[in-house]
Amino acid sequence: MSQLAAAVFRSAQFTFIGRAGRDADSRFFDNGGQKAKCRIAVSQGKDQDAEWFTVEAWDEAAAVLADVTKGQMIKVIGRPATETYQKRNGEEATDHMIKASYVEVLPSRGGDRQPAPARGGGRQPAQAWTSRQESSDDDEIPF
Repeated sequence: MSQLAAAVFRSAQFTFIGRAGRDADSRFFDNGGQKAKCRIAVSQGKDQDAEWFTVEAWDEAAAVLADVTKGQMIKVIGRPATETYQKRNGEEATDHMIKASYVEVLPSRGGDRQPAPARGGGRQPAQAWTSRQESSDDDEIPF
């Protein structure tokens, strides 16, 4: 990939829709900021395995992501990124990430979407909406 193509790819925003593989992790900072992370599985079609991404969000988008539980379907808009790390056995591995600027919890069965409360500082601007509808079948991740 050329340097120009790589720069365009890093600055592009993409939309992902997937299901949370586990409950989100959230951290608060002394300055009032919030950071949340969650793994999501994005379906590639019937005959292909799902692709897994780590979603990382800050402040308002993190406030929405922090409430995500395993199995919920979410929409994420953000920049793709990769993070290289060493496994415990010393091997190098790469994690595919989405640096989210927008996170929305999608309703499982109809329902209205309501705006999420704004929290945290203004480190990264984000529009964040969430559905507060509960579902009894959130324990299974259907694909």
